[in-house]
Amino acid sequence: MKATATTTTTASTASNSAAFVINLWLLAAAVTWVAAAEPREARAGWTRGPESPTQARGGTRDDSASGSAPGGVSLVQALSATKADEGARGAGRPPASRRVPPNLRLQVSPDHRHLVDGNGQPFFFLGDTAWDLFLRLDRKETDEYLEKRAAQGFNVIVTILIGWKPGVDERNAYHEAPLIDKDPARPNEKYFAHVDYVVRKANSLGLFVAIAPAWSDWMYKYVGSGPHPFTPQNARTFGRFVGRRYRNDAVIWMIGGDRDPTGYEDILRAMATGLDEGDGDADFLTTFHGEKMGKLMPPDNVYYERLCSSHLVGNEPWLDFHGAYSGHQWAYPTYRLVEQDRAMKPTRPVIDLEPCYENHPYHRDGAPYFESPEKWDQTTRGTAAMIRAQAWWALLAGAAGHTYGAHEVWGFYDKQLPFAALYAKYHLVTPWRQALDYPGGAQMGIMRRLFESRRWQTLEPDQGVIVAGQQPGERHLQAARAADGKFLFVYLPRGDKVTVDMTKINGQEAAAWWFNPRDGRADRIGRLPCRDTHDFSPPSQGVDNDWVLVLDDAAQDVRPPGRVGQRARGDRGAPPAGKTPAPQHAAHGNRDRDSK
Repeated sequence: MKATATTTTTASTASNSAAFVINLWLLAAAVTWVAAAEPREARAGWTRGPESPTQARGGTRDDSASGSAPGGVSLVQALSATKADEGARGAGRPPASRRVPPNLRLQVSPDHRHLVDGNGQPFFFLGDTAWDLFLRLDRKETDEYLEKRAAQGFNVIVTILIGWKPGVDERNAYHEAPLIDKDPARPNEKYFAHVDYVVRKANSLGLFVAIAPAWSDWMYKYVGSGPHPFTPQNARTFGRFVGRRYRNDAVIWMIGGDRDPTGYEDILRAMATGLDEGDGDADFLTTFHGEKMGKLMPPDNVYYERLCSSHLVGNEPWLDFHGAYSGHQWAYPTYRLVEQDRAMKPTRPVIDLEPCYENHPYHRDGAPYFESPEKWDQTTRGTAAMIRAQAWWALLAGAAGHTYGAHEVWGFYDKQLPFAALYAKYHLVTPWRQALDYPGGAQMGIMRRLFESRRWQTLEPDQGVIVAGQQPGERHLQAARAADGKFLFVYLPRGDKVTVDMTKINGQEAAAWWFNPRDGRADRIGRLPCRDTHDFSPPSQGVDNDWVLVLDDAAQDVRPPGRVGQRARGDRGAPPAGKTPAPQHAAHGNRDRDSK
């Protein structure tokens, strides 16, 4: 169980690093992910064809999730069960294929800047937003979704336990409601039996599940018309039930949900206490999801301050890492939000839990979408290029990972199903299976591979690397440098020319590369002396022509950028001295447009 010391929130300039993971427990995911890194033609046969959602909901489906238990079980009964015995965790729960070893748990690194696994290895948090996963998909569909995301390189699935619309009779694919009569004291065992399956399936693929036990709509009385059944008393008991049920699985707790919790901190505190009591010695990491809009930020006065966990719950002892929330303004400068949260005391890792979503409607002028959705121009949507820029900005500003969202995936949109009408205001257009193939999703895995091909946890934000070429707005360049000076990254969202301080590399010569964040290709530039400055011009320029400049100390025997694992025979980490022929770039399909 976590300590309960209270700390004070102040500004800090403490140095920073980030995180990485390849541990034995994630082996299954690593295998599928390496396969995903192969050429497209080698992956052509990946998808399998399970039943369509329409067929499944027509009556022919896997009904095993329903189990044979009564519809509801009281918390008194649930909490009195002996949780050490798998069979006592509730009728209908699928048998465990294995236990997650106690040492394979996520922790905060000693420097409080990134996450590590139970073996102390850095863990690069790469989450996919799947808010309605427990509610929308049956088991076959769940398998399809999770296998796809694992193959694309994600290692965390971010979801809500009991849905986010208490005023609607939401039920899962097996027609089971999360709570009997929306009563937190009466969890529906049949519903939770399906949650058990989803969590264990995810874990078997090397995916952690970040679970929000109850969304703000269930807790904050100022949100919607209710009901708002959670109180400090039943929140603690419900949290204990959930924590105990999943104490032997690989999960992360996410408290809150979208909004400002002021006035309801006692409910959040009680929920966190219950989760901690329930998960016992597992001590799962806990974060906060939500924000309060602040003032317009100069100099452009387009984007609003986002006051997130560091400001809203920064003194809470249950908070292990900061959940930033850049929200839904076109091309929000995520680097500013990460810098803000990293500067707070006590020092905690920072991860943006809700940036812009791919294909989500946005306003061209950067205004908050949800303040005036009726003014949407019916055209502007989140593009892969914009989503990549937000991710790279955040990570090179010192984030410990990132969360991706595809607009039609978070609610698993299928226009043939009755619940689709619930999401009409979100202008969903693409069935969720197709949305899994939005380019930004796979490109998040490409991003993770670049970081994990270097000791990324040693990176520190360093805009001093950029001597000339900095650009405003969406062209903003972001740089980070290893603490020992052995490598650095510079992200160029539009392929603009940049002048770099070569003395930032600790060595005699730098091995220079262009890394393509769209397809994962790394092209050698050559060896350059580590003195004075050097001008770099990327291979292409414009919208959807972002590049990452990678400089390594040439004396190191490192693999090419983006190459994770053993070096292929004949590979040399440093390119040969002298000029190399200009690379021939394959054409890259572009579904994006310049929406700003």
